[in-house]
Amino acid sequence: MDVRPVLIIQCGAKKLEHRATVRDLYLGPFWSTYRARRKEQDGATGDHSVLAVFVLSAEHGLVPEGQEIAPYDARIITRRNGRNIEKGCRFVPADELSLKVKRQARKLDLSKRVVFFVGGQDYAIVLNLAGVSFESLSDGGLLAKRSALNRFLKEHPSIQNGNPLEEALARIGGWALV
Repeated sequence: MDVRPVLIIQCGAKKLEHRATVRDLYLGPFWSTYRARRKEQDGATGDHSVLAVFVLSAEHGLVPEGQEIAPYDARIITRRNGRNIEKGCRFVPADELSLKVKRQARKLDLSKRVVFFVGGQDYAIVLNLAGVSFESLSDGGLLAKRSALNRFLKEHPSIQNGNPLEEALARIGGWALV
């Protein structure tokens, strides 16, 4: 069973125009921050083993960062954003997506792992509906969230130095593995 902490980053509208790994597909601020910090710490590929990173995709649900997917155009729709419909885009109801995420979370055993999340309110709604417990890196706007992600990746001890997981969890929130 994988016990690494999990970081879930929301998807974004800006994507490459061809199939790529999740890590490389998204061109928005969260994923560009993630890639830049990972390259700084781990070399050119951004591969690492101390943190499990997933996208929360409006199309696919939870997808690991190393998995290849094709670009798509889908958005989460909630009661909150239901009036802001864009033309030419497939809309996925939050409650529908949450059922998929719930199944995926069960397979990933997320209920037994520490989960961090960076993204917008609609994505947080999906995680909440799916029953995923998570620690949001920031409740602020885009810049605050991007800054919090950068700080998390810079300061999280299990990422920075490959420190033992328990030490990392203790430093960021006092959790301990039982």
